Order: sequence, then C-alpha cells, then structure tokens
Amino acid sequence: MKLAGKKLKFIALTLAILILFIFIGLQFTNKPKQEIPTKPSLAPQANIPKYINQPIEIQNETKAEDIKIPTEAALLKFNNYDKPLTEQEIESISTTFGVTKQVRIYDDAYGGKTHIWLEDDFSLFIYTKSRTVGYNKNEKPPRIINKQLSNDVLANTALQFTTSHFPQTISNSLKVGNINYWKSEGLEHREKVENLADADLIQVNLSPSVSSFKVVSLDPQSSPSSVWVLPNGEVFSLSMVLMGEVKEGLEKYKLKTYEEVVNNIGSASLISVDNGNLSVTELKPTQIEMLKVINIELAYLFNPENLEYLQPIFILEAQGSILNQETNAFLYLPAISSQP
Repeated sequence: MKLAGKKLKFIALTLAILILFIFIGLQFTNKPKQEIPTKPSLAPQANIPKYINQPIEIQNETKAEDIKIPTEAALLKFNNYDKPLTEQEIESISTTFGVTKQVRIYDDAYGGKTHIWLEDDFSLFIYTKSRTVGYNKNEKPPRIINKQLSNDVLANTALQFTTSHFPQTISNSLKVGNINYWKSEGLEHREKVENLADADLIQVNLSPSVSSFKVVSLDPQSSPSSVWVLPNGEVFSLSMVLMGEVKEGLEKYKLKTYEEVVNNIGSASLISVDNGNLSVTELKPTQIEMLKVINIELAYLFNPENLEYLQPIFILEAQGSILNQETNAFLYLPAISSQP
C-alpha cells in the first residue's frame, strides 16, 4: 500500500509539473508580438492636389494588353522627413562645391533656413527644413556640340556628380529612374524631344534604390532629385532632396486593376499641361477639350505635404486640345484599390 501511495504521489507531482509547463507555454504563445509599425492602420490614399474641381471629359485610348500593372505594392517610408539638415551637414556639402563667397542666410516659409552662395559661375542653395540642395550654372544652357552620349554615360555622369558632393549613405541609395531629353531656353520654357540629337539639355531623374518604380514629384516629368546634363557631358544644374534612408514597408497594398483604373479615370487630377509650360491652376474646364489617355504608368508620389510615406499613384499621360492648341497633359490617380 505504501508503495502504491508513493506511486500516486509521484504521478500527481509529475502531472502538476506538466500542467505548470503547459500554463507557462500558453502565456508565452498568447502574448502579443511587439512589432514596429511600418504602415498606417488603414490603407492610405495619396495626397494628390485637385487644381480643377469641375469635371473634365477624359477618354481612355489604351489597351489592357499594353499596360502592365502589378497586383500589389508597399509604401516607401522616408525616415528623415522631419529632420532638418544640421549646420555641420550644410558646411560639409557646400565645401564639396568649392564655394568661396560669403553665405547669405534667409528664412523661407517652406524650405526653412536657406543658405545661398552666389559664386561667379554658379549658385548654390541649401534649404534646411525641406532638406533640399539646388545647384546651377549662372547662364542659360549654351549651344554646344552634342556628343551623342549614351544613356549609360549620362546616367553615370549624374551618379558620379552626386557621389562627389553628398555623403555615401545618400549617393549609394540612389539609382536612375528615367532620362528625359529637352530642347529649351534656360529652364523657363521646355519642349520634350524623343531623340538625343535634338536635345540641348538632358534630365537624369534619380529614385531611391529600394523603389520598384520611379518616384515623381508634383511635376510628372521630374523626380525630387534630378541632375541636368549638357550634351557634352557637363553637369548644368542639380536639384536634390536628401531623403536619407528610404525603406519599403512590410505591408503590401492591393492596387487598382486596369479595369478599376479605366472606371475611375474621370476622378483623376489634372497635374501638368504642355510639359509644365502652362499653369493648370489658371485653366478653366471650358478651355480644355476632351483628353485622351494614351499611357498609364505606376509610380511613387513625392509630395512635400506628406513625406512620411511615399505612396503609389498612376500617371495618366494624355493628349488633347487646350487653349485651342494640341498638347500633352498628365493626370494623377491614387493606385491603392478600395476593393477588398
């Protein structure tokens, strides 16, 4: 009997220990995981301005088989969007450009404290709050021999220029998004041309290396960072937003299908007309005849009013009669689908 009692006590003790381990295990498995949030709790929509609130007649001329749209995309997180450039960073960058003149400092409502150097042959602008650097030669693009440089050479020229003037952490995080050829008078009026032989200025748009698609600003032809190169390979100007580290969010969002894009085409926002030579805000709907969409492209939108996340949009390229002349137009449409 004593032996049986000891055996029962041993079994009871064993069961108690087993139950204790099961309880502890359940506590660990039921404990919620602590994850770093990488997205807003609800699917966001891109902050696209609406310059014309009245309806515009828009017709789709594209074909589904010609437009490639992925099913999903992540947001891009811009980590340093609210961190102004420091005086040390400003001095480091300006030194690489070889400034010799006295810096002039002004306050800008959008850009924050602005540092300006007006050198004999170039000007340099650094905006602390918007983390933007601007550089340009103090002349209109000269008429020079077009060396017919390849896109690879033009791309390398742009990337090497950024490498020579900005920290490695910034220059190494960039890649070429796309290249545009322009025939222009300075940067005030420009005409986009198809052939490099006709161009007197080449725009190399840069995008974060992690981006699967190009990044555009509120100018659909431009990224927030771009280098303008003369046909002989000399850099004429630069506009650079120092994004710092850009990461792709872990969450993937469902994108509009081609059919959804076409069905929502009437809600797209007119952003640019005649390559930016005409101001959209000054146009009336009656001055715009029907726009015909000829291409649809996915991109990320860089909007200074919402920099925590770069969100996917569709760029709708169109042709139409505006102010009684045939010209191009670009519209933006949010890319994230509202469908479950």
